[in-house]
Amino acid sequence: MVNGVHFSVFGIGLFVLFPMAVWVVGLIHWMIMGEIDTVNGLIGIAVGIAVGLVAILNPDPRLTPFVVLVLFATIASAPVYLKVRNDRELVRIDVETMEDCLEALRQKPENIGARWRLAKTLYNRGFRGQALAIGEESIGQLQGPGFQEERGILQQWRRKVHPEEIAPLSCLECGYRNRPGAVFCEQCGANHLIHHVQGRWIGPELAQRLVAAWAAASAALVGIPAMALFLPPPVAAAGIALVLAGGAWLVWKAFHRPEAGAAG
Repeated sequence: MVNGVHFSVFGIGLFVLFPMAVWVVGLIHWMIMGEIDTVNGLIGIAVGIAVGLVAILNPDPRLTPFVVLVLFATIASAPVYLKVRNDRELVRIDVETMEDCLEALRQKPENIGARWRLAKTLYNRGFRGQALAIGEESIGQLQGPGFQEERGILQQWRRKVHPEEIAPLSCLECGYRNRPGAVFCEQCGANHLIHHVQGRWIGPELAQRLVAAWAAASAALVGIPAMALFLPPPVAAAGIALVLAGGAWLVWKAFHRPEAGAAG
């Protein structure tokens, strides 16, 4: 041991640095892209940096098991960020088109042009059943001589799309299975089509919950034993209570939906 640092755990500390660095950079990216709010992002970054410092400057081997637990939790969580980021970049232009269409449909649900552009984007991204269902509810129901080109495209879709492709699509926010023609989640109103086109494993609300749960668990796993080992009992008790209360508030904030209670 040199200057209070145990070399037996120094290597583990360095090993922790990489997933922690990926996680912190991921949180910054999520905040920039609006995946999580600033409060959750900054708390997650602070916890990640603190755990990384504890891992490198670990003054007591008894803390090692707790640092290792946080390491595995971070390694398990980091691929979620990496997949969301990579998939989002690959489909960015199509997602922007879909966002424009969905915003127009929120303002005017009967907007046929927005529905048709949304259907074509979904078809190009491989969601042919959803595209056909949305196309049928827009162009397919029109009468008269107009929209001949669109009618021809819709007729081609009918020949190419297999019946099993026209299936319900689950919302990644609430899990509700939406009928194929739904442009928003019929239960929670989320942009479930965009989430699937982006290839997400989880939606933005669940990403925020993941960050909150990770930050609360990591702070408790490392902070509580560290305070119990190195602080005077009264100070440690106050610190532990603060960590538990802060973690509980963070998780409650991420999972609580005030709009659900406000909806009379």
